[in-house]
Amino acid sequence: MLSSRIPLAVAIPQTFLDGRVDPARLRRVLGRAEALGFSGAWVVEQVMGTAASLEPIECLAYAAAVTERMRLGVAVLLTALRSPIHTAKSLASLDQLSGGRLDVGVGLGGQPAVYPAFGLTPERRAARFGEGIRVIKRLWTESRVTFAGDFY
Repeated sequence: MLSSRIPLAVAIPQTFLDGRVDPARLRRVLGRAEALGFSGAWVVEQVMGTAASLEPIECLAYAAAVTERMRLGVAVLLTALRSPIHTAKSLASLDQLSGGRLDVGVGLGGQPAVYPAFGLTPERRAARFGEGIRVIKRLWTESRVTFAGDFY
């Protein structure tokens, strides 16, 4: 059992070079990490690439189902590439299913060249990001939301 004042977390295997996702391996890794006392398990968002990679929110939903105590996190969710309404709903659902164990880092990502693959231009991506975060926060904290921004 780990004993540390500094919380230690593990990376959840979410990339599979041979293209075959192995849920049993994920379950074993997460079970062992929790048994050893790791405080959390984390994923990343990899939107483009040649290797098979699990989507972070769905991967964390699986992790929530096979763990009981560890915090579950994503670093960094590229919210400017996502609908803020769907993102807010997915993260709120995941937080509920995990018993409030979700931690989320958000950001723009370091590859502006991926934006056209999502039908977006990289120009004003910071403004799009900020507006999307405002929408998400309002959806989480207000009973009714009306929003008229530049992007949403």
